[in-house]
Amino acid sequence: MDTLEVLLLIAIIFAFISFPISVYLFFHVREELNLIDTSLENVQRNLNSLKNELANFRAETYTKIVEISDLKKRVDELEGSISDLENRISGLKNEINSFKNYTVRMEVPYEFLVEFLEEDDTDKIPYNSTFFVCMDYSNKLIRRFLEQGYFACEVPMWISCDGTIEGHVGVAVKTDKGIFYIEPQTDTIVNFSEIRTGVDYCDLVNFDCDCYIERFNSCFGGDRWSEYY
Repeated sequence: MDTLEVLLLIAIIFAFISFPISVYLFFHVREELNLIDTSLENVQRNLNSLKNELANFRAETYTKIVEISDLKKRVDELEGSISDLENRISGLKNEINSFKNYTVRMEVPYEFLVEFLEEDDTDKIPYNSTFFVCMDYSNKLIRRFLEQGYFACEVPMWISCDGTIEGHVGVAVKTDKGIFYIEPQTDTIVNFSEIRTGVDYCDLVNFDCDCYIERFNSCFGGDRWSEYY
């Protein structure tokens, strides 16, 4: 047997020996690759799940941030309202304390009434249907009368404007010349005897409207105009 034949025989023997090993390695590697693919799929599913959780968490966090922002705004508004109320209470206390030292006189000299209304600026305050209406004008004018040591009071009334009944408030004072009605928005002085049912209120106080008195109440007890009409 020559050398070539020996080498060929060795090669054949090696092929028979290595083939099963190669087959085994092939299937082993393929099995490992399948396991890796399965692991990658599991990792991908976990990753997707975590991404969804993160997205949900971000959405919940944003919602909470918005809620916190709204709550903070509400808290700021409440704190502002509390501060305003505290200032108002403090101011009212100061007014009460100042009024304690006053001797309030029931009768206002008519000349003083005319001069007082000329100087007072209550009628210059802009009307506001939400924040400053007829009652506010009347209350402010009454307080200013009290600051001067004179009594004044509200006169509630109901007036008919184009068939609609509306409430209104004016001021009454007793002077040395009788009882007078004051419209705080125009400083118009009207003898209280002119305040009657059916009278055009707008003509009396120089308002640009067409409203008639339905009924009213005087704040001075014993006066013949003190009953409702």
